[in-house]
Amino acid sequence: MEYSALLFGKNESIDLFLEDKDCLQIIQCLKSDEMIDLKPEKKMMFVRMSDKPYVALLMGLKAVSQENVLVIKEKMEVTLLQKIKKELSEYPAIYYNENIQAFDTRLVMFCLQVAIESNFAINSYSKAVEILGSTPLKKI
Repeated sequence: MEYSALLFGKNESIDLFLEDKDCLQIIQCLKSDEMIDLKPEKKMMFVRMSDKPYVALLMGLKAVSQENVLVIKEKMEVTLLQKIKKELSEYPAIYYNENIQAFDTRLVMFCLQVAIESNFAINSYSKAVEILGSTPLKKI
């Protein structure tokens, strides 16, 4: 299963995603001061993160090019990555914890679009899917 990794902040898992042949894109959302002197590696892209939660969510997701996206805010181990990829190949909305989630990109983009149209205050992808999607989160 091919996917994009969407990382928020400096993340120690970048090497894990660089080495994973299924990860075709790594998007790292960073504050301006975190972007100083960074050089992108292959399949990497940097996105400037906004201080406004909803804008940060939208900007990161707009950079995703794959049908599946893993959203990561903490270090991941390879065994957990394999488990999440397996679960995501079978179900479109996976929740491990508030810092590790995975989605069908179209599902989460649709939910964010509904949030904009409905003026909902959304501060996480999982909240958008849970409140606005017809697909419940699968907690692992």
